[in-house]
Amino acid sequence: MPSFSIEELRIKGPEKEDAVIGFSDGFNLICGWSQTGKTWILKSIYYLFGSEGRPFNSRTGYTTVEGTFNTDLYGKIVVTRNINEDVAVVFGADESIAGIYATNFKKKKDVFGHLDNFWLSVIGAEENIKVPKNGRYERRHLSWTNIASIFFIDEHEVAEPKSVIFKRNKTETYDAATLLYLLNGEYAKGEEKILSKGEKRASKKSLEEYFDEEEGVLIAERSECRERIKNLLTDDSNAAAKDVSDEMSLMQQEIDMLVDERKTIETELPALRKERIDLELKIDRDEKLISEYKADLQRMDFISQGEQAAASLPENTTCPFCGGTLHEIPESFTEGIREESKRIVAELGVIVEAQEVSLRQQKAVEDRIFVLEEREAEIKERIDERAIDLSDFDSSLAVFGERVSLEGRMRFINEKLEDIAARRKNLKKDNPDKAEFRPKIAIENYVGEDFDELLVEMLDECNFTDGIPSWDFTKFDIMIDGIPKSDDQGKGRCSFLNSIVGLMLYRYFNSSSALYHPGFLIIDTPLLGFDENPEGEDRYLREGLYKCLMKYAGDGQVIVVDNIKVLPKINFIEKGVPLTLFDKDKVEGGTSYGFIPNFKKDIDKEGMD
Repeated sequence: MPSFSIEELRIKGPEKEDAVIGFSDGFNLICGWSQTGKTWILKSIYYLFGSEGRPFNSRTGYTTVEGTFNTDLYGKIVVTRNINEDVAVVFGADESIAGIYATNFKKKKDVFGHLDNFWLSVIGAEENIKVPKNGRYERRHLSWTNIASIFFIDEHEVAEPKSVIFKRNKTETYDAATLLYLLNGEYAKGEEKILSKGEKRASKKSLEEYFDEEEGVLIAERSECRERIKNLLTDDSNAAAKDVSDEMSLMQQEIDMLVDERKTIETELPALRKERIDLELKIDRDEKLISEYKADLQRMDFISQGEQAAASLPENTTCPFCGGTLHEIPESFTEGIREESKRIVAELGVIVEAQEVSLRQQKAVEDRIFVLEEREAEIKERIDERAIDLSDFDSSLAVFGERVSLEGRMRFINEKLEDIAARRKNLKKDNPDKAEFRPKIAIENYVGEDFDELLVEMLDECNFTDGIPSWDFTKFDIMIDGIPKSDDQGKGRCSFLNSIVGLMLYRYFNSSSALYHPGFLIIDTPLLGFDENPEGEDRYLREGLYKCLMKYAGDGQVIVVDNIKVLPKINFIEKGVPLTLFDKDKVEGGTSYGFIPNFKKDIDKEGMD
């Protein structure tokens, strides 16, 4: 499936120096001291994905976020979005995607499309689909920002003691439905919503009111029909109408039979006429061939006569030009002419015989066409006659026809009343609801033990010895010795374990096991909480985590932001890791440092890290 990666992030502002950072495929590390704008980088990427949250302090004077992305489907694209605007602009070599995109589904006018749908298309997913948001199959748009949030662990979530994947209980089903769709494309398509108790009561009351109203109308109409039928016909007129009706029925049957016969003729005639034309063409071709063969026989006869005449002349042994003696006597063609004449006669006989067969077929086809055309004319004339006869009975049956119509309407009314009665009876039954939507169970059935295997593998590599890890699909979180991390793990351990969980999910969805590949993982401060004792035993966990992040970044893109003082002692540059370092001690004029140039340290650094 197609995927993408970010190549460059650029922050712009009027009369401001651009803030720029580049990225590579695989593992990318951004580190530095606090208050250097590292988190703003990640929030700016998320902003280009459609997030509503402002990515950085507006008092910086910067107003525009621009990202350059490499996509398998559309090539290189540039996405630009201004601060506090609900639209983004997409540029690219593929003109079919260039335009203004709304960042939410509420905005429908003056936009090329919706940014959520655009990003979904980038990974080859369906657009404008709605996945269940709760167990009762109520639905909401599949959102790219929701997908991105699953693979984006920010600094406020990284130490979360509960699931870092499903961050809010009220959206848990929607989040799980989103993951299930990414896994195998399933989203309970076509499943009707299960009504709540209140909705059921309201629906039942509404249906009962409808049944009451419909029954009243139908009963009144049935009474009116009965009264009209009662006053329409006497017994004598009924008998007369029946006789007329019987005769008309016979006429109609005859007309129906004639129409069917005419349809058969109309089907057969075109084929016969085409066959006649084909035979005429074949007979003409055979006639031309016969003439050509006869001409060939005449030429052979002429040549043969010449050979005979030449044979009767005395033999000439003297050359008329030089007077010398001729040693070779000219060859006679008599035998060759005889053989060629036999061949021509034989082939002529075959053609003549074939022409005779075609002539007989032509005669048969002509006869059949004549018979069918005559019958077609007879049928048309008879249908016209019977149609006139039928029209003569119309006035006689007008009253009878009205009665038949009224009786038919009464049968329909009775059927409707029976249906309403059955629906009333069914309405009183307490029909059990269908099973609620349980996407986490569907994910468990699909994934099996794969999550456990990935967790065990990586935690072994990280030298994690605090217990046996396992995956709980109910809590959708890692367990240690069967105990939730919320019950037994501190802030640093939660950050570490949540980062491992994020990498586990990234690895699984970056493999052939998943249908769609978002292809990225973003973690803000995976070692949050380890700064109290950076040189303690936990240094092995920190080192193991970063080795896993580097090892398993794979074909996708992993972007990590961390504080420089908790980084493990790994020479990232020597290992080829794209490293961006923000050192706030490198200050120009005492007014700027970090990611965004010219940022003044004396203003409120809202949300800055």
